[in-house]
Amino acid sequence: MTLFKKSKMRHVLAMLLVFAVILSVFPVSVPVSAVSNLPRNIAIGYWENWGTIPLRDVDPRWDVVNISFAITDSSNRVAILSWMRFPDAEFMADIKFCQARGQKIVLSLGGETGHVVLNSLADRDIYYNSLVALIDKYGFDGVDVDFEGQTLRDMKPTDTLAGGTAMTNHIADILHRLKTKYGPNFMITMAPEHPYVQEGSLNGWATGGYRGTYLPLIDKCRDIITFIHPQYYNNPINYPAIGAHGYNANSYYRLSKMLITGFQTTDPVGSYFAGLRPDQVAFGVPCASSAAGSGFSSINDYSQALDMLIQEYPTFRGAMTWSLNIDAGQNYAFLNAMKNVIAKYNTGVAIPNITGQPTDRTVTIGGTAALSVTANVPSGTLSYQWFQNTSKTNTGGTAISGATSATYNAPTSAAGTRHYYCVVTNTVGNQTATARSNAVSVVVNAQTVNAQTPNITGQPTDRTVTIGGTAALTVTANVSQGTLSYQWYSVSSKVNTGGTAISGATGATYNAPTSTAGTRYYYCVVTNTDNSAIGNKTAAAASNAVSVTVNNQTLPPPWVQPFGGHDAYPMGAEVLYNGQVWVSNINGNVWAPGVYGWSLK
Repeated sequence: MTLFKKSKMRHVLAMLLVFAVILSVFPVSVPVSAVSNLPRNIAIGYWENWGTIPLRDVDPRWDVVNISFAITDSSNRVAILSWMRFPDAEFMADIKFCQARGQKIVLSLGGETGHVVLNSLADRDIYYNSLVALIDKYGFDGVDVDFEGQTLRDMKPTDTLAGGTAMTNHIADILHRLKTKYGPNFMITMAPEHPYVQEGSLNGWATGGYRGTYLPLIDKCRDIITFIHPQYYNNPINYPAIGAHGYNANSYYRLSKMLITGFQTTDPVGSYFAGLRPDQVAFGVPCASSAAGSGFSSINDYSQALDMLIQEYPTFRGAMTWSLNIDAGQNYAFLNAMKNVIAKYNTGVAIPNITGQPTDRTVTIGGTAALSVTANVPSGTLSYQWFQNTSKTNTGGTAISGATSATYNAPTSAAGTRHYYCVVTNTVGNQTATARSNAVSVVVNAQTVNAQTPNITGQPTDRTVTIGGTAALTVTANVSQGTLSYQWYSVSSKVNTGGTAISGATGATYNAPTSTAGTRYYYCVVTNTDNSAIGNKTAAAASNAVSVTVNNQTLPPPWVQPFGGHDAYPMGAEVLYNGQVWVSNINGNVWAPGVYGWSLK
């Protein structure tokens, strides 16, 4: 809800009336899912309630702590806290302690063993009421949907994103009811494994098992989702279309971006998952090699991915890990790294807004490859540094000495492909904030040794016409570099060599003469002129030779010419007059062009 500041009013009723009028005139600008008291970029960790760390001893730098897990009882429809190591009174006191220092404590639903079965409206209401009981008792700030295993099988959709199973619809209804009951700052988050989201773009639910299973639920709840943090582990990462392969920074970056830009799903055909807001997307990774079944990468990869995402999307929500208990055992290596990245972009100095990106360039040796970036900030001073890298990424690489302006002329003295990007820095006092441009490639091709031979794509064809008819001969050709010219030749036989160049016949189309009867032969020589070539600056190709046959005009039988002016013609008689054939439509018709009873054939 948009907040409007108003001067103090004497009567509360009058103030409420004014506020109501404002809301009726102006559109609501803040989405329901935007939790107002949540930092822009955050670190999220799962707390194992069977672990040995009391909740109050969790590092206060964790912005969101997901309590693992609320499973179900034997009925599979009543939510209960599982494996709780600490007494209720201590746990509830610790929740309030953590909330008082600014942390969000969210109840995670499901997990690997928390099977939820909602086959009816009654089941839905039982599960909803059990969640309300837990939230009211412990004071959780939200719920995190982490359904796996059999629950996913029950959620498998059968049609488009607008459909979904009864199970999916029941869960979506429960989440909306919780948001309504507890207000706009109640958090709704999700932690699907990536095959149940992005792999819907590769092979959908009908042909690919449970791929994309979460998509209908996310789509139905996009208006209330605070953020999702898919798990990029336990399942292989292989998305050829976006270049995401394996567990690395590039994969985390590209899969996260995919959720922001949206993507086409493959099954059913025609479904499209619209992108979420950047603040609704985070990514989930294991903090150590022992933290998940597979999928661990380096802390540096996690930092690099988060850095790229916040640089491109300043409101990108952040990073999640399993688990904060394990991270505590490794001196908070994950938390430290994520907070260092977040701090880099939260200095209070405006991050440069890049309004114009550099673009790929292809030139020949000695050509010009100017790369430019444009950016602005509301306040501060912008500076620029261009980098060269070994691949098309906008991190790492080597700073180019002297390349410190908004435009950089990349070197083109040697053939090859090189990659560049620019870091734009805003400086206010002794504080800075940076943004990276897109990485681009500069391809330098060697100069052409000889002019390229024209590629004839359309040949002229034989023509047969009567005297005075039109015999247009056309050739089409192309080259990747150079300028084409044409010369038509007349030859004595159907060959495309020798003969006589036809004066003035220098276009791609030549109208052969048809004033006299006979057969004549023609072809065209197409020449490419390339003055940039080092060796031969011209190259030619000859078209096929074709014949042009010109026949005498054929007089229509049986009449070779009009009879006398008063002669009568039978019906169907044909006469030739000024090159046109006239037909008699009545018997005994007197010939006269254009009069009643005669029509053009």
